[in-house]
Amino acid sequence: MKVKLKYEWLGHPEGSVVDLTNIAGKRLIRLDRAEEFVEVKKDEKVEKKTKAVSAPPKDKMVRRPKRKK
Repeated sequence: MKVKLKYEWLGHPEGSVVDLTNIAGKRLIRLDRAEEFVEVKKDEKVEKKTKAVSAPPKDKMVRRPKRKK
């Protein structure tokens, strides 16, 4: 259950959307600390990213040393 907080709760700032269990969410709504959050989905178009042919391949397995000697 997703709820939008009206007040700060367990370190989460006011106005944040938190995904909780049903029991915890209903308790916060009953105590008037939160309101139920209904997500409105917009029509979003997903754009495909194209890679440049001239760009060199990037190796993601290379790691930097944690400290310099």
